[in-house]
Amino acid sequence: MQRRKQGATLWKKSGRQNRYGIKAFINLSVEPYQKKEFYPFIQSVPNVIECNCVTGDYSMLIEVAYQSTVELDHFINVLQRFGHTKTLIVFSTSVEHRDIAF
Repeated sequence: MQRRKQGATLWKKSGRQNRYGIKAFINLSVEPYQKKEFYPFIQSVPNVIECNCVTGDYSMLIEVAYQSTVELDHFINVLQRFGHTKTLIVFSTSVEHRDIAF
C-alpha cells in the first residue's frame, strides 16, 4: 500500500509500515559461479523486498526500497561487484501487490 504523508512515501509490507522515499527494481546479471556468494549477501540486505532469479538478459530481478537516491546509488555500487545492473525507479503503482486465489 502506498500513501503520501509529509512528503514521504509509506510502503506497507507484511502488516508494518516503513518510511521510504524510493522504491526500485534492479536487474542484475550474476554468473552461476557467483550465486554461492550472492544469495547470502542479498538475503542480508534489509532494504531488499524481494529477489527473483529470472530469464532474459539479466539473471536477477531485485525489488528494493530506500529513503533516498543517495542510499540507492550506494547499494547499486556495492551490487555491481556481482555484475552489470539496470535500475528502474518506481514513480507510481497502479496495481498493489495482491494474493491470487488458486
